[in-house]
Amino acid sequence: MRGVIRDPAYAGAYDAYAYSQDQAEALRTKLIESGITKDVTIVPAVEAGLLDIVRPTTATPGHERPVDTRTLEERREDKRVENRVRQEKKRAADREEKARNGTLRGRGRPRKQPASSPMV
Repeated sequence: MRGVIRDPAYAGAYDAYAYSQDQAEALRTKLIESGITKDVTIVPAVEAGLLDIVRPTTATPGHERPVDTRTLEERREDKRVENRVRQEKKRAADREEKARNGTLRGRGRPRKQPASSPMV
């Protein structure tokens, strides 16, 4: 935020202009929640000519993103499952490649080889 509104001693009126109702509502919420003021009035500026403009909802018109109704925890759990399955496939592919190359070793630490006798 810029301007005299940042000065705690200022008690006068302050005008801020936004391009849409959404921006104005977001600014109003921010001003109230941050404790800057409790009195915010949203007044549309008809002379600006922006009230009739409809902003596109997506970057590519005609391609609406489907609404995901899952909760955050459900989305995280689904992501964990996807990652687990992906990693299992990758590890299986790595094992198969090592088996083809003849470099596949068993799990764990290799067994200790008996020392050869130096007197032979």
